[in-house]
Amino acid sequence: MFLLLLIWAFAIGVWVCDITGKALGDSDYGGIVWDEIVAMLLVLFFTPPGWEWGLLAFALFRFFDIVSRRRYAISTATGTAVWA
Repeated sequence: MFLLLLIWAFAIGVWVCDITGKALGDSDYGGIVWDEIVAMLLVLFFTPPGWEWGLLAFALFRFFDIVSRRRYAISTATGTAVWA
């Protein structure tokens, strides 16, 4: 049931973020983080019970989010494709 709720939240979020991005004039505005919220909830769904596991999941999620953004920034700055 929770997974269905996440699918619904993702779908509604895509629609709302599209409208908001168009209103702001920036389709990839940094303040729109709905995809990260839904993704974190999905990660926590598969995380074992306990605050320690939740904290570890959050830390790893943020680490990989930061690393992937840095790689994207490097690829766009140099004009080379990092994701092959």
